[in-house]
Amino acid sequence: MKGLGRPVWDDLAAPEDLAVLDPGQPDRLGSTPDVLVVGGGVIGLAVAAFCRRREMDVLLIERGRLAGLSSGRAAGGLSPDAHPELGEAWHALARQSLALHRELDAESGYGLRTVDLFVLPDVRIPAQAHVDPLRFAAALARRGGTIATQTECEYTLTSGGRVVTVKTSAGIVNPGAVVFATGIAPPQMPDTAHSLVKGHLMATEPAGFVLPDLVADGEILVVQLADGRLVAGGTKDRDDRTGAVDDAVADRIERRMVELVPQASGLRRTHAWTCFRPCCADELPAIDLVPGLSNAWVVMGLFSTGILMSPIIGQLVCGWITGGRPAEVASFGLGRLKQRR
Repeated sequence: MKGLGRPVWDDLAAPEDLAVLDPGQPDRLGSTPDVLVVGGGVIGLAVAAFCRRREMDVLLIERGRLAGLSSGRAAGGLSPDAHPELGEAWHALARQSLALHRELDAESGYGLRTVDLFVLPDVRIPAQAHVDPLRFAAALARRGGTIATQTECEYTLTSGGRVVTVKTSAGIVNPGAVVFATGIAPPQMPDTAHSLVKGHLMATEPAGFVLPDLVADGEILVVQLADGRLVAGGTKDRDDRTGAVDDAVADRIERRMVELVPQASGLRRTHAWTCFRPCCADELPAIDLVPGLSNAWVVMGLFSTGILMSPIIGQLVCGWITGGRPAEVASFGLGRLKQRR
């Protein structure tokens, strides 16, 4: 099977986007950025882009390729109204983030599509959206300042309650602020609880019909791409710690896809892949200062809504760096890492 374990997005990406997503180490790293972002998923990229919007000098480092893990292996559905279990406060923040997505797309043109979400058996949620994760990540990277991929964060030195030095595999950095955006707790917080939840997705050959909506049930989402192929998945395989595709799970997704979209019967499966999504116990993220440090932030636990929430989180973290703790962090219950320890 073509693309076994490889996301369909990698095969659809334009060469210029793939180049942006893995530029390697720059000739000049820059040793004193205003903001150092550690982690090149969509959250780190959004923080970098919003800080650059405020004309700060930004350096982002990523140990692999940008959007190389869960950010680039998601289905790309942006549905702020599809998670009633997370509460109205969360919905309000998610709606703000989708509005920011639309602003960013108007500026950068990364192909965001407004679509309805049809949740079986009979719930239609209007004006949700879908995006190709790699196109979105590449658009953020172009606005994110200096990007260094294939670059490790080796250790940090602190003094007086501040991070003063970060040693990377490309050199020493003395940042004004640091944002840890790897999805999980940084080494400075070894007792902070989180987990990684595996998910499976699949894609088909192009279909000869048009699916106008996102279609979902309690387990999977089905979306049609511009070239006609279907992407389905988003399982929560909590007891599976292996990275490989489980054929039985991929087969189950395919059967459920046909139940949700009967016209899909007989379509050839071309891709199947997995991802590991960072998760806190309540499946909500946490944004806070690293305990004991006044210039280091952590964003962790973006579970199934990382692409959706990245613009608002980028804006909030940038606002915190430049002007103090945003009111939204408290009102939406995001700044709670001390309670998690």
